[in-house]
Amino acid sequence: MAQAQQADRTFPQAAIYFAAAMIAGLILSAALLIGNFQLFGPSTPELRQPSQAVLQSEASWLQQRLAESGYVDPATRSAREWERQRHQQSGG
Repeated sequence: MAQAQQADRTFPQAAIYFAAAMIAGLILSAALLIGNFQLFGPSTPELRQPSQAVLQSEASWLQQRLAESGYVDPATRSAREWERQRHQQSGG
């Protein structure tokens, strides 16, 4: 049996891999640039200040939850303690 010689390639294998790597790099770079330019809208939502009604509603909700749990804020607790000590000292 005669041995057949391998035909020479028109392009070396390294050139094909190099071209594929360049194309992949261009595609990746394009994808990253599109993300940085925000072509399709903002990437993060704008931070808006809540309205005064929302803030009041939140404060009211928090007060109700604290009242239900029996929490007494430090200023009120201090005032009650001061009154209790004043009544003890005055004998009244």
